[in-house]
Order: sequence, then C-alpha cells, then structure tokens
Amino acid sequence: MIRSKPGLFAAALLALLLFARLANAQTLDDHRSRVLQVAGIGVEKSLRPTGVWFSSISNLSANNGNVSGPDGRPVFAAPSLVASGYDRSVVYDLSGFYQGLRQPRINFVLNYATVTHGEVISLGFDPGARSEKMTVKRALFLGYTRAFMPQKNLTLSFSTGAWILGGLSESPCVDSYEREYHCGSLTAWSDYSKPKYRTPYYLDLRLGFSF
Repeated sequence: MIRSKPGLFAAALLALLLFARLANAQTLDDHRSRVLQVAGIGVEKSLRPTGVWFSSISNLSANNGNVSGPDGRPVFAAPSLVASGYDRSVVYDLSGFYQGLRQPRINFVLNYATVTHGEVISLGFDPGARSEKMTVKRALFLGYTRAFMPQKNLTLSFSTGAWILGGLSESPCVDSYEREYHCGSLTAWSDYSKPKYRTPYYLDLRLGFSF
C-alpha cells in the first residue's frame, strides 16, 4: 500500500496556486464584488474573462484572542487571564486551553467561470481550528453567480453564497471536585449561554447600464 506524504499535499496545493489566477481580493466582501464583475464582463463581451481564480484567501488565526468565523467576522473571544465570577481575587491563566486557535488557519474561495457566458461557480473551504476547550468546525463554501442581458446596454446580475457545515463547539473547565465551569468567566457551566452561530451567507442583485 502506498501512503501519501505531507510533501505531496503541499506540492499539489502549490501547483493549484500556480495554475490558478490569484486575484488581489482577500476577503469575502471582495469576493462578492469580484464575481459580479467577472460575470458582468462575461455576458457583456460574450467571453470568459478568467478561467479559475481565487477571490478570497484569509488567515483566520485568532489575533488578540478573537476567533473568527469562516467569513472573517469575530464570533468568540478566547480568554487568557480570567477572574472568577464569584470571587474576583481568584484568577487563572487559561490561555493554554485555547492555544490551538492561534495556529495558522487559511481558508479560501475558488471560482470557475464556466463555458456559459456570465456564469461563475464558487467553492471554498475552511479547515477550522481545534484547541482543548474550543473547536471551530470545518466549513464549505458554495456560491453561484449569473449575469444576463435582457436588452442592449442593460445587465442584470445576481449572486448568492453561503458557508455551510461550520459552527463552534465548547467544553467546560473542571475543578478538582469534578464541577464544570465556563472557562471564560469561571461560573457554573449550567448557567452559561453559548454564543449563537449564524451561517454566513449573502444574496446580491446588481442592475447595470452602459452608454
């Protein structure tokens, strides 16, 4: 049995980067603008302006304790020095529980302008991150953009996309008596309200005139 090596995966990723056309866009908002632009050009000029390109590449590693969702927006603040909600003189350093969230976490959105003029299909991946007390789940991005010309000099475009399957998972801190606490406040785990995770999505419509 032939086993794959980490170097082979790195080489494959590098090859993908070399063959794809890497756009300057770095965020999901830039992606939204870019795919609409490409689709509009495709239908107006009856051509496929770009074949395959990245419209979003982001490093989402936790900075200053802020953990981001796949769209780059903060969803959780990983604690470091935490004082008990019951006794402020009781302080613990809990940063080690969240160390894994600070490791490199690169997600991307890859786009393909199809043979149909003005059509773009988008796929993305967020590898997530894992630490002892918090997990950012892996997520997939699915997007579709289409532009039409109902009449000369008029372009109608729509674009939609969403990160799916993602989410957050937390575990409690436990003391020597096996009592469970929320790590961020050192208060009872049963009283903790977990942050709500909303699936990042968008729907854009654009009407363009040319003169």
